[in-house]
Amino acid sequence: MPTLCETYADVALAHDAVERMLATGTPADSVLLLCGSRPHDVRREPMGRFVGQIEPTDQVGTYGNVRRQRRQGRGAFAGDPDAQRQGSFGDVERDVIVTFEGGAEHEHVATHRRLRRVLAAVTLDGEPADALVGELHDGHGLVVTDEPAHDGV
Repeated sequence: MPTLCETYADVALAHDAVERMLATGTPADSVLLLCGSRPHDVRREPMGRFVGQIEPTDQVGTYGNVRRQRRQGRGAFAGDPDAQRQGSFGDVERDVIVTFEGGAEHEHVATHRRLRRVLAAVTLDGEPADALVGELHDGHGLVVTDEPAHDGV
């Protein structure tokens, strides 16, 4: 039964924690690193690279020569378009379970069902694993191991 499930503010911090665990003798086959990703909003991120970058607050023209900021919504079926996320063809919700067997990292794309199954084993009695899956989608990293933490980790 897993004895440690630690959440880190981002995946890089979680990866550093795994490296420290492995360096202190935790068996590699007992460690999992769970990673998720945030949904992007192209209106909140800079665009373009070839000729120049366009920031979200830069003025752009629209039909009828009306100027607006690039981040402003263009209309929506329901609700305030400025408050809604705008996706792109690059939108991917990708959850990954990383194993460290054989001295190498192995990434396995995971479904929500598999994540919930892995996390159900480490949550407290009756605590839903959905809260931890939500943290993954906020960009956090989770380290799960069935070995007790060594000193210094």
